[in-house]
Amino acid sequence: LSYTGNITATLGLSNSMRASCDLSVFGNGGWKKNFMHIQMDHACSDLIKTLPGVTEGFLAAANYKYQGCPIPAGVYNVKDWLFNLNLAMPIFPYGAYKADVVVLEKDKVLTCFILEVDFVPKSKQ
Repeated sequence: LSYTGNITATLGLSNSMRASCDLSVFGNGGWKKNFMHIQMDHACSDLIKTLPGVTEGFLAAANYKYQGCPIPAGVYNVKDWLFNLNLAMPIFPYGAYKADVVVLEKDKVLTCFILEVDFVPKSKQ
């Protein structure tokens, strides 16, 4: 997955924030909830640990030198970000997935969003 464009982050990301991600998988009959749940009590540093390389790669594509948490709010002009997910799992089952994400600080919801992704086999070059 490659991305070029602008992303406005009005909140930034810090360890005083918490995030939860409920991952659903699409199957016969629609979305099946509870495929995976990820809880991040220290949103910034836990995101870096949970998805190694993703945040750093995104910030590098935005020409921002990542120096640790917190990540400031701002407009990130991203060019040719290659989304490369290195998980502890050796393989990830092909299919459609939906992530329901909620970010909180002191029990106040700051933002929520839904991401949908399709995992497909690599095309032969």
